[in-house]
Amino acid sequence: GKPNDVLTFKASESNCTPSATWNWTATGATITGGTASQVTISWTTAGNKTVSVTNSGCANATGSKSVVISNGDPNPQPTTLKADWSYTPAAPVANQAVSFNGAASTGAPTGYTWDFGDGTGFGTGATLTHTYTAPGSYRVQLTVTKAGSSCPPAPFCESSLVKTVVVTTGEAPLLPGFTTSASCINEGGLNVCTGKPGQSMSFDDVSQGNPTTWSWNFGDGGTATGKNVTHTFTKAGSYNVVYTIGRSSGTTASITRTFNIVGDPEPPKSNTIVLPWIAQSRGTLEQSSDLYVHNPGTIPMEIVLEFRKRGLPETNPPKATRTIAPGATLYVADVLKELFNWENIVGFVTVTRTKGDADPVMTSFNTTYKDGSQFGQTVPGFVFNQEAAAATTGTRMQYLVGLNDNGEREAYFGLTNPNNAPASYKLKFYDALGHPIGTPSAELKLSSYGLKQFQPAEIRTQFGINTQDDYRVEIETVNGGQIFPYGANVRTASDDPSFLGVGNSSTSKLYLVGALSTPGLNNSLWQTDIVLANTGTQVALTDVTFTKAGLNDPTTPVKVSLQPGETQRLENLIASKWNIKDSVGVVTLASDSLNSVFPIVQGESYNNANPSMRFGQFMAAFTDADAAEAGEAHYLVGLRQDADNRTTYWIFNPGNQQAKYDIIYRALDGTELGRVSGVLLGGGKLRQFSPSQHALPATGAPGGGFTVQVKVIAGKVLAAAQVVNNKTNDPAYVQGQAQ
Repeated sequence: GKPNDVLTFKASESNCTPSATWNWTATGATITGGTASQVTISWTTAGNKTVSVTNSGCANATGSKSVVISNGDPNPQPTTLKADWSYTPAAPVANQAVSFNGAASTGAPTGYTWDFGDGTGFGTGATLTHTYTAPGSYRVQLTVTKAGSSCPPAPFCESSLVKTVVVTTGEAPLLPGFTTSASCINEGGLNVCTGKPGQSMSFDDVSQGNPTTWSWNFGDGGTATGKNVTHTFTKAGSYNVVYTIGRSSGTTASITRTFNIVGDPEPPKSNTIVLPWIAQSRGTLEQSSDLYVHNPGTIPMEIVLEFRKRGLPETNPPKATRTIAPGATLYVADVLKELFNWENIVGFVTVTRTKGDADPVMTSFNTTYKDGSQFGQTVPGFVFNQEAAAATTGTRMQYLVGLNDNGEREAYFGLTNPNNAPASYKLKFYDALGHPIGTPSAELKLSSYGLKQFQPAEIRTQFGINTQDDYRVEIETVNGGQIFPYGANVRTASDDPSFLGVGNSSTSKLYLVGALSTPGLNNSLWQTDIVLANTGTQVALTDVTFTKAGLNDPTTPVKVSLQPGETQRLENLIASKWNIKDSVGVVTLASDSLNSVFPIVQGESYNNANPSMRFGQFMAAFTDADAAEAGEAHYLVGLRQDADNRTTYWIFNPGNQQAKYDIIYRALDGTELGRVSGVLLGGGKLRQFSPSQHALPATGAPGGGFTVQVKVIAGKVLAAAQVVNNKTNDPAYVQGQAQ
């Protein structure tokens, strides 16, 4: 070069990761560009010059170059003025600095003017950088000029060059796609799907490009959000289903598929929900059962409720048909008297959906009245598919664990057969060490639509079970369809019952949501026991952890070893194992077993403020399969918030990623009472909603109760609640259900 020439130098790296700062050295020179990887340098005098550059990210390795500055012209410039330029990187993204270089222009230009095509003004100089804030295609023009009289009539010459710079988001392109359970064919390059009115269809995402939002428009007025959803077209017609995916940046992409809905409505397919035990009595023992049946669907639900009394089956059992609006809950206080006109009777209830697009969610409160106080238990509904049950053959084992016959508690248990054919079964009994106790039964019969209940005195006299802590009942179904065992521990001082169902021994990981070790309202003092029972023939190992509500990590695991057949009760678990006495949260149990028979787990929470007069509740364990996912919801039905009762509920994210929910409070008639939108919850975290935190009117929920719908926008959720009687502090546990 020559003195005062502006020369461009660019540094690059190899086999290292450079920092953003480059240190240039050129003795006696003017350096323009600071610490960038590309600078311009000029010298005012001729001679042999040296340029060097270092970067701390490359262990301070040095690159250098020799430069000859001569008064002659070793590289004579073309005399014709012509603009030329380049830019880096070749594929810029929004908000990234783009370097522009016009040094390749010929004819010794003295002026460089840039128009970047985004309306932000002009730039000058042979080299410079510019940042585009949004993706798009931009028309960039460089104009070079120099003074002279060879371009009349102007006193200067100029040349321009336009190129297009494409700026992207830097993300992979969004490619929407979905599969469906409907029948689809390709007609002329278009996917056309067919179905019947009333047919429930699944829609599952198979998109590419890592979208973060998913929305569905079914063309019939119905919409949904989430990756995987279901929808039912209620009327015949042709509908364009539009599936749109997007990102937080605002980028979206859609796909449309035609659904032809033809023919007569498909008969609704539904399971029957069995309430395995229900009672009503007046006299020495006064009790009644309230029933809540919720419609989580989008269209009216018609249900048939049928009562079967204990004893010989009836030819024409009492039935009742009811219609429930979408989002509404059927509430019947003292259901046996009010709905079936029965008193002083025990039996079971089945609820069968005949119309609607979702199965009902059901909870029953059994309440005992004593000395002006109320206490009781919740009895959940269980799904029953009679066709599947009829096809089931062979021996089947079920277990009731944690039953007691001691000074504090005594247990009863029973079996319900909702099938139209009789069943036969055998009973065996085991103590907490797994040793057989009492007298096993012979093969016993259970009539079609029958219920058999064994009272404490009968258990003692017929089977010889006396003074046992946490004994186990093994129910072997020899013949017939699915039967539903149940049991309850009744505290002898308070007469407070705690209903329990059969345990799950096929799942290695279980959750108890809403475990307690804390003082509460009305001078209550809550604690939780955990019962683990190994029904297998191999040793089972379980890691038990507790995670407090909020942004807390799990505790150090407590390791529990269970011998074959052994049952252990971890009394006041949270305080005794971790010395935590002021918290609520979730207990996680992860088990290992050589024969894949895992411990049965159940919880029991109770108010221990007065150990001689305890009131408590049974807590069923959740599995990962019980969680609601994106596009689904978890429902808490039969909650109460009024002068007599208070409700606390918990939401738990069993996944590894952050989840997002909308929480909707509904009155019994389906009216929205309030909502909490956009609730974020980290993976493995639990959040509590106390009585004072509900999105309800100040007077509470009207008409006998309310429902909470935890709608999953992203991630997973498990939900549970505790309804407490304000006078006795007696709790009732409500386990959420996914739909």
